[in-house]
Amino acid sequence: MQRLPLNKTRILLFSVDITITIASFYIAFLIRFDNNVPESLKILFFQQLVPLIIFVRGFAFISFGFYTGLWKYSSIQDITKIVFAVSTSSLVFLFILVVMDRAKVLSLTTTPLSVIIIDFLLVGVMLSSTRVFWRIWFERNQRKLSKNNGLTTKVLILGANETGNELIKHLKNNYPQYSISGFIDNDPKKANYSLSGVPVLGMTQELESIITKLDIEQVLITTSALTENVLNETIKTCQKMRIHYKKVASIFDISSKQIQITRITEFQISDLLERAAVPLDLVSMENMIRGKRVLITGAGGSIGSELCRQIIRFNPSNLIMIDIGENYLHQLKTDLSSYNSQSENHYVLCSIINEKKMKKLFEEFKPQLVFHAAAHKHVPLMEENIDEAILNNIQGTRIVVNLAKQFGVSKFILVSTDKVVNPTSIMGMTKYVAEKYVKYSQNQSNTQFISVRFGNVLGTNGSVIPLFLKQIKEGGPITITDPHMERYFMLISEASQLILQAAVLGNGGEVFLLEMGKPVKVIDLARKMVRLSGYTLEKDIKLQITGIRKGEKLSEELFSSEEEISASSHQKINVVKSKANSFKLPEEIDALIQMTKHSTAEEIKLKLAKLINTR
Repeated sequence: MQRLPLNKTRILLFSVDITITIASFYIAFLIRFDNNVPESLKILFFQQLVPLIIFVRGFAFISFGFYTGLWKYSSIQDITKIVFAVSTSSLVFLFILVVMDRAKVLSLTTTPLSVIIIDFLLVGVMLSSTRVFWRIWFERNQRKLSKNNGLTTKVLILGANETGNELIKHLKNNYPQYSISGFIDNDPKKANYSLSGVPVLGMTQELESIITKLDIEQVLITTSALTENVLNETIKTCQKMRIHYKKVASIFDISSKQIQITRITEFQISDLLERAAVPLDLVSMENMIRGKRVLITGAGGSIGSELCRQIIRFNPSNLIMIDIGENYLHQLKTDLSSYNSQSENHYVLCSIINEKKMKKLFEEFKPQLVFHAAAHKHVPLMEENIDEAILNNIQGTRIVVNLAKQFGVSKFILVSTDKVVNPTSIMGMTKYVAEKYVKYSQNQSNTQFISVRFGNVLGTNGSVIPLFLKQIKEGGPITITDPHMERYFMLISEASQLILQAAVLGNGGEVFLLEMGKPVKVIDLARKMVRLSGYTLEKDIKLQITGIRKGEKLSEELFSSEEEISASSHQKINVVKSKANSFKLPEEIDALIQMTKHSTAEEIKLKLAKLINTR
């Protein structure tokens, strides 16, 4: 039974339910005895049966979590709770009556079985009705307030699908100012049908006329199955009509087998690569995180900050966010301030190579889960700063790993990269050693060490998306290093969600590889971005080939010839199996760290390359 803090609202709701319970039980007697209950039964009812039914039903209501949610958001799940609670309490009540009958305390004849059956039906209907009526009243009241204040927004939903159906509930619960006019869907079989009472009005070709006819103010795009041309035309129509258009992000919860809406945001160019809703086991994630002390390094970065946003939803007891960037950390604190979470949030300005301060943080907070996302990641820049790459990516990782072992962290998850596969860049080499050290540390303590490897993430700081957008805004040129350059891409939200899912799956020692789809040519991505901005590449925006930069490869690999890939229990996560390290890793790392103090960049690089090649 979940223990809840007492407040006036919960006491009031509990009192209403108990009143309904007593009323239902008495009405059941009235029905059974044709509105002529014997006086002796009335006395028995108030003296013995009422206290008993209050105790049994009250305990059942609290045990089944009646007061953990809000009545104004009541759903079919709440009705299901009522059915189970009433069924259980009725059976328990009947059992107690049988025991009391045998103990000669109370005769079963005083409470006929028919009364219990009638009460079961009555109380279920009455409890459910209060929730339904309250929700209907709340929604109507909110719509009325929005209308009176001029806040109603007429919207169309593009995609009459499962996500669209879930979006209707999401809007009614969280955005009462939205007035849903209908669906747009390109499946001709759905024409003139309705979903949750909302009609399918037509196809995307009819979007302009529907917007004009119904005075639509906003279009919400729920489907990722649109072709580039259809999406392009939809956006152009909205821009022409000066209509706001937004995308609906969703996930598929494996445990409940349902789509869940995560957010409604402005449409981004990077959403061109959005795939189907990511299937996630939210129950397992919540069990892993809820009430736990979670520490995240690199928390202000693109992946780290998204991990914070995902994790805080599951209410950890403490969320310790570490980053060396003051501005990034400040922005993260600003972003998370609007989240309704029970966790204690700590924003720590610290470098992971500051071993003394890192140890102090582990001593103070004693984290149970560590997500290590801190890293220097920019390939060309690391070629010019090899010493900092080694200190941060290798030494920093070793410090955090060793502290995780020392302070009994339950799980340690390293955010890795596909650049560790046959690495040619300093960034890739240093992350390769970091990944190997994490795997090396398994079985040296009770900590489960896990690495998660994936490719480029769209929209991160310094990635091609912000660069191309800036170049398009400035009128060009778009700069491409090589027309044959291709990369594996995924979105920040997808990467972060799958990192959490991999953490759930891991038992220690695994290197997980996220499913990246097919590689995308960077020049094709540039063409899409230019086209969606209303221009044509080479005609309106010039293309400039700059040449491959130092450390770059034309294409990346997800695993090497010495590694084997096997499926995990999750369709978008694979397991990489590799040979054990054939070198003395701690000693080699010590030697590398020493070389950063006195050796030249070329000498350090040769040593690092030799270390990689002796695997």
